[in-house]
Amino acid sequence: MKKSGIVAIAAVALTLLVSGCDRLTQYSLSEQDVNRYLQKHNDLKNRSAFQA
Repeated sequence: MKKSGIVAIAAVALTLLVSGCDRLTQYSLSEQDVNRYLQKHNDLKNRSAFQA
């Protein structure tokens, strides 16, 4: 009885873990998104260098 309870808890925990990881796989970044972010960050860095 005790062993089956532990197995049931482990099965529920594994199911929750797998379903939580599934949400992470839905996010994607394209190369264009990364380049756009880096360009924006570089522009802000250059502006702050001229103000100092």
